[in-house]
Amino acid sequence: MGNSSRANESCLTGPCSYSGWGPFVSATQPLQPSPGNFSVRQYSAEVPILRRLLRTCPHRTADPAAADMFVVPYYFGFASTLPWGLSDRYFGPGARAMHAEMSDYARRRLYRELRHLNPETANRHVVFFTTDLEWCCPFAGRISFSLLGTNASDQWADNATGRVILVNLGDDQIINARFFHPRVLSRPNEAERPDQTSWPIRVTNGLAVPHRVSHWVDDRAWRSWRPEAPRRYLLFSNVDVKRTTMRGEVLHMINKSAHRAGATSRVYLATMLSGQQMAPPAEAQRLALEADFCFCPTGDAKGFTARLYFSLLLGCLPVRVDGFSPGPLRSGELEMNTTWPFEHLLDWRRLVVEVPRHSRKRRTYPADLLRTLLSMPREEVLARRHYLRRVAHWLGYDELGDGDGTTRDAADAAVAELVARVRSTAN
Repeated sequence: MGNSSRANESCLTGPCSYSGWGPFVSATQPLQPSPGNFSVRQYSAEVPILRRLLRTCPHRTADPAAADMFVVPYYFGFASTLPWGLSDRYFGPGARAMHAEMSDYARRRLYRELRHLNPETANRHVVFFTTDLEWCCPFAGRISFSLLGTNASDQWADNATGRVILVNLGDDQIINARFFHPRVLSRPNEAERPDQTSWPIRVTNGLAVPHRVSHWVDDRAWRSWRPEAPRRYLLFSNVDVKRTTMRGEVLHMINKSAHRAGATSRVYLATMLSGQQMAPPAEAQRLALEADFCFCPTGDAKGFTARLYFSLLLGCLPVRVDGFSPGPLRSGELEMNTTWPFEHLLDWRRLVVEVPRHSRKRRTYPADLLRTLLSMPREEVLARRHYLRRVAHWLGYDELGDGDGTTRDAADAAVAELVARVRSTAN
């Protein structure tokens, strides 16, 4: 990304802060109106992970026979979200042309350089796509889908043999791929066959990692709060209701339920109407620090959102609602299990209050949800927050420390998992 009066290229590689949620602006400039949605830094977790991987594994070789791991050093996630609102007017001359060149390279030339990628070496190849899998993988179109996974309904769907390690943001390892006609293998090494129907793809060797949110909240914010400290609000919500109708509907029902329960003073809903603006990051931090729970619905695509990690770093337990109904090519139809980041390190059941899928079919579930939160014993809330305080360092990328060894972070966890998978393959 080139420098301009509106962009700060160091934000991709180093710490920076934004005063708003949308436009990509310099940390030294006030937020200005912009037609673009330039919150793309949240989709660049691949940057600190790759940097940490190169630092942790400094020994590189040009001999493929001597290599344990093959790393594709291309930021597919960042590149795929970069054109959102991109214009030469706001981001400097040649911005769109530069992105077109990146896209052309990924589509037409990158695959030619992956000379050692084949079914035998695929599960030692690391590919980064740290954005919603909904958008995967036009940039990897020439990498055979058979090296990513299988048809999601296939009985071999959990077979990771012969699949690349795809670092992504979750949540259920499904590429819905409506606009593709993929040629997908049921088993590695099987002859590829055309399939004229667009099927969801089950990523069988994916590695889910957290969003990158340090431009909105310090990765070390978990050090600033005490688990036992009383909080003013039961529930805090700060979502853009224009993005999905589900959000506004749920918030209205929660608000009505709060009135009936006499709990309006304990529920802070920053937005319920389309004209209301979200609280800016600094105010949202203050309010999240004062709330036991934060409303964290899905966004434009099925998957986790940056809001979930923003809330966790501030000690606000997320209430996760999946707003996607079962439908054609939707993973909800397949009832795939949620794939959380670092499940070997984190007990997500203690961190997140998740609305069960069957409950979301009832119009009463917002009221049921509020009753669940109101009735949760104080001892349980504190126990959850004490646990969160112990594990929160795994949820952010400690960019100020940048792998100084004093605090283990999300980049360390991702690298350790990558190394462990490659070693298990070798054994």
